[in-house]
Amino acid sequence: MTNAERLDQEIESLARELGAQYGRTKDDYYGLAFFQNILQLPRELAIQHNAFGNHDLGVDGYYFDQEQETFRIFQFKNSKNSKLFQPSMLQLLNKGIRSIFEDYSQRPVHQPIIDLARQRVRTAKDEISQVLVDFVFRGDPAEAEQSMALSDLREKIADMVWLTEEFFGERVPINVRFLCFDGIQPNTAVPTKFEIRMTSAAEMVGPEGMKMYLGFAPLLDLHAIYSILGRSFLESNIRFALPADGAVNRALYRTLSSIVLERNVDPRLFAFHHNGITLSSAFVQNSEAGVVVGRPRLLNGAQTVSTFAEFFDRNRHAFKAVEGEGSLSQIYLPCRIVVARTHEDVTEITINNNRQNPVLAWQLHANDQIQLLIEDWFKEDGIPYQRQQRAFSKMSAEEWQEKGYTETRSVELIRLARTYLAVEGELNRLAHIADEFENDANYRKLFGPHRLNFDRRKVVLCYKAGFKANVLVKEIREKGEKYEFVSKGRDLIYGLVCQGLLNDDRIEDLADEYGHNLSTLPGFVDHLCRLASAKVRFLIRDVAEDREFAEFVSEGKYAFLRSSRAFERCMKHAARRHGWKRHFLQSA
Repeated sequence: MTNAERLDQEIESLARELGAQYGRTKDDYYGLAFFQNILQLPRELAIQHNAFGNHDLGVDGYYFDQEQETFRIFQFKNSKNSKLFQPSMLQLLNKGIRSIFEDYSQRPVHQPIIDLARQRVRTAKDEISQVLVDFVFRGDPAEAEQSMALSDLREKIADMVWLTEEFFGERVPINVRFLCFDGIQPNTAVPTKFEIRMTSAAEMVGPEGMKMYLGFAPLLDLHAIYSILGRSFLESNIRFALPADGAVNRALYRTLSSIVLERNVDPRLFAFHHNGITLSSAFVQNSEAGVVVGRPRLLNGAQTVSTFAEFFDRNRHAFKAVEGEGSLSQIYLPCRIVVARTHEDVTEITINNNRQNPVLAWQLHANDQIQLLIEDWFKEDGIPYQRQQRAFSKMSAEEWQEKGYTETRSVELIRLARTYLAVEGELNRLAHIADEFENDANYRKLFGPHRLNFDRRKVVLCYKAGFKANVLVKEIREKGEKYEFVSKGRDLIYGLVCQGLLNDDRIEDLADEYGHNLSTLPGFVDHLCRLASAKVRFLIRDVAEDREFAEFVSEGKYAFLRSSRAFERCMKHAARRHGWKRHFLQSA
């Protein structure tokens, strides 16, 4: 029996067992099989997360992954045909995403799966750092990604990040993926014991029979365990589902390349620069080579193991000869092995380990001197500056006042960075904002003393205009179908409206009236909307009619609206139409 046949058999079995209660539509049980086999949810919990019956909002299931800090939305198709996703993606785009994240007053048609998803996303609101929208089917994800229609819808769903930004009060990305689930592997016997050549192992005894072993383990030995156990090795910490091109993964891959392929870094340095990993084990026994562990699970360090697996598979042809005595075998990293009495103990250790790392590149700059200076700078107006993610999330109004703040909303580091880049037209850099914090030169351009001598009131005006970026897009779109495309240029519109503010004859009055706090008063919002409607929309129209972009427009491709070049062209039209000059949020 093939793996695909086993999946068919399980779907049939689930339909027979549960059909009387949840309906006899077999395709509904494809999602349930996914929850049970891939996410390893118990039957009762899997049923709660899976939709049954005919639904028209594009949401077939949801799941909050606490270890990943990820809220997942699912659409399932028990088919190899990716084209079947198109109507579901449209429903998800037009109704589904909104139904989960918008206010209860805007609730669409009542559906149990939507209500449950809404409740869960609200109870976990402070723990979620990304949203994944997964389209799961039995076909080839690469084929789905090559479809122009599906790619366009995929991009539009990801562009709804403004909705999550409003809901969470910070930028929480929406990542859209196509996943293949086309079979269930047989329950074959797998090893339960593995040897790790752990060096310098020290033992610590904790309460209630807990033990911890601390030493250094070869990365190859961890890779060997992962090669055999697969996902089950990482099931307690599945950070490998986070975007593979994240800063941590890229840095690990570059380091491995430098050690193994380029041979310009001593492999022994790896252990000095790595935070270490943590395993749980049913038992630990000493062996001649190191230790033997039973039923190991990786609690922290999944990015290291999964990135190494990708590196190993991609480059195995280049280093087959060095797997024994070569540089691969010399890569060690700090390793802790925990033997805990209860599953609850393991869960608590997992959560606390993954709260510590990894951190985003921008978070590493939170305590830079310039960030401290910016904090003092905003505090002069009683405005808190949140250098560290969610630093003020549990601070009461009384505590804010004790610190001298008159505002209960804060300027956030990453959002301030987005403001600088959008207003100054650096849209190419904005599209890859994480890179700005990994490159020292770019970071110094983004944050430096040149920011502190500028009129703070005008920075505040531009910063809080970003709260209404989606409103500004809507204002232009409502002027007719010919402006439907402008949703592709949200940051462009935001930046141009701010340039309109800075060029306004009343800028000083506006700064005095609205530039000392983060409140978005109706008068300020009305002024922004008038700028968008009366001036910016014509600049967007002009740039769409430019010969430079004509070919893209004729093909219905508007990604150019997210480019720095489009901003520059718009400002040339603004100089001709409105007499605007390009302003920067910095001193000369």
